[in-house]
Amino acid sequence: MSRINDYLEFLKAHGRTDKTIKDYRLKLSQAVKALEAGGYSTDPTETDGDAFLYLRRAIPGKEETVRQIMKAWDRLVEWTTGRKILPTLGLLWNRKQVRRTFISPEQYAGMMKAARDPFERVLLVLGGMMGCRRIEMIRLRMEDVGENTVTIRGKGHQDGLIIPQPINGTVREELRAYMAWRATLPGSEHDPRLLILPRRYGGFLSESTMEYTVPRKIKSLARRAGVDASTHTLRRLFGTTIYSATDHDLAATARLLRHADIATTVECYIEPSRNLDTQTLDTLCDMLTF
Repeated sequence: MSRINDYLEFLKAHGRTDKTIKDYRLKLSQAVKALEAGGYSTDPTETDGDAFLYLRRAIPGKEETVRQIMKAWDRLVEWTTGRKILPTLGLLWNRKQVRRTFISPEQYAGMMKAARDPFERVLLVLGGMMGCRRIEMIRLRMEDVGENTVTIRGKGHQDGLIIPQPINGTVREELRAYMAWRATLPGSEHDPRLLILPRRYGGFLSESTMEYTVPRKIKSLARRAGVDASTHTLRRLFGTTIYSATDHDLAATARLLRHADIATTVECYIEPSRNLDTQTLDTLCDMLTF
């Protein structure tokens, strides 16, 4: 367990939250329990493909749960040895169990029209035009917004994924409009966060409250526009569009989505059934960040 503890300390030192650390500890403990029961070594330096195939058979629960436990163990193996084993096994997973919603560029435009204020519009811009996760939106600070880039603080893989991402004219103008609106809120100059909303009795919503408020805002906006969409739906639109615009360049798409694993990009963020026509693609790509 010493290697696991060292790995968890490494994750903590590189920006992972206590909740994420707890989740990793649970998954890794489940992998250890299964390996011990099957007579396999729990030393990550001795893990091989057979051990992973055994884990798939031995770990109880839903397929997605098993997959996430195996991915957590594979990341421990990679951190310890520099080797990634799981992607080399060519395992097929039944992804039909998970419902993933995609929206069209036209539906996205309808959501933009339905937005009631600059706060709602900037959520759509950060999600659909920059591919930001909910937590990445909430972590943004005023100082992160430059003239030509926005520094995005990602989920903490490797060195923390603090990435200055280029922005185009449309994103820039929407951010300016939002910040002008933000400046009208009393006391906003004392809050370093980019996204803020007033509380009923003064001050602004806390970061933890914003984690629930942002997705609710997007869901409410989507309902007004007659669209089924969430924060991750906006990310999927971004991913699908970038994938098409870059002539199916997976590496570029994964990089812009800030994914550590290209398999995640392929399985979760690209809609294979849609062939965007040239005019629609050009119109949307004019808005998106490359």
